Amino acid sequence: MLVSVPYLAIANVCTILIDRGAPEWLHLVVLWGIWNAFKFILNGPISLFRLVQAVRREQMMAQVVRPTGRVRVSTNSRC
Repeated sequence: MLVSVPYLAIANVCTILIDRGAPEWLHLVVLWGIWNAFKFILNGPISLFRLVQAVRREQMMAQVVRPTGRVRVSTNSRC
């Protein structure tokens, strides 16, 4: 989500330049920066949610595969 900060900074700089008389095509750069910033901002929580789902799924699969009748064997190691 922090990757969105440079995109917003680019959009901000371009709007300042447009206000000071820069070419009008910089509006496209502003839209591009805002669009990419929103994509990264929204992708952060979605990725976190999907990561939690994947970890839960892996834990469930590990419980299914894990044998239930395991007996611990003591070792006599005297060195």
